[in-house]
Amino acid sequence: MSVEDMEKNIDSISISVIKPLERDLRSYLDKCGLFYKIFTRIKGSKSVKDKLENRSKKGVRNYKMQDLIGIRIVLYFKSDIALCEKLIKQHFTVLDISKDEELTDKFCPQRINYVCLLPENVVHEFDSAIWTYPIDKSFEIQIRTIFSEGWHEIEHDFRYKCLSDWDNNRDLSRTLNGIFATLDNCDWAISSLLTEVAYRHYKAGEWIPMLKNTFRIRILDSDGMDEILKYFDENKSIAKAFFRLEREDFLLWLSDISSRLPLNLKNVVLLANMYSIKDPYLDELTSETMKSIVLNNRQ
Repeated sequence: MSVEDMEKNIDSISISVIKPLERDLRSYLDKCGLFYKIFTRIKGSKSVKDKLENRSKKGVRNYKMQDLIGIRIVLYFKSDIALCEKLIKQHFTVLDISKDEELTDKFCPQRINYVCLLPENVVHEFDSAIWTYPIDKSFEIQIRTIFSEGWHEIEHDFRYKCLSDWDNNRDLSRTLNGIFATLDNCDWAISSLLTEVAYRHYKAGEWIPMLKNTFRIRILDSDGMDEILKYFDENKSIAKAFFRLEREDFLLWLSDISSRLPLNLKNVVLLANMYSIKDPYLDELTSETMKSIVLNNRQ
């Protein structure tokens, strides 16, 4: 293998070749209305060379790098991680999962990395020479939250890449971990805060903000809600059932519907009713088209 040729071939790869992969992943997340950010990258030749040389020095034989292509999904809510993982397993061939167990007695950053088989349509976008090097036809997906993302970036560049700098500063290393503990609590606190916002709107009979803060997904609009709002005013027990809806379970259920439905507030309410509330009046407001999609096209 010519190292110079490998470096030239890798550095000539355009980020555009993996845009179809990013678009597909976005479409799966958008189907449930999740709040997220996505970042994509292709490793530069220096990083590839350093990683291959490091594995060689450690005596690893027949090694193939699996993360030439990297995608990071940064979720707004920690509770959406399980749904994100399910979508990855549902739509991609998973080759490996690296997921740290969350410990009850101490705070540690949780690594959630999936290695998946690269779809053939994306493989064909690369120069075939790339696959003659110790590089697997795979890509890595990292899952993080908004709060942990910044900490991970700083930790990676200032500690992980220079561990020896911290050898005699264990107290400061502990402090850095303590900052992560604070951010981990923020992940829990923000969801709890929005639940409290939903509760206050529920008590005030302000149904639209109650619903938005209960679902916590990207709602396109709140049009066509007049009949539902009037019904909630007259039947507060039904409104209460929506406030108590198991959000994560509902979104998992929603992700299994094969056809993508517009996520305006009215549709989301009617879908949630089909999922668990099962109120007859709301069922009458549900179009036969929606019922057909849900009943016949769940995967």
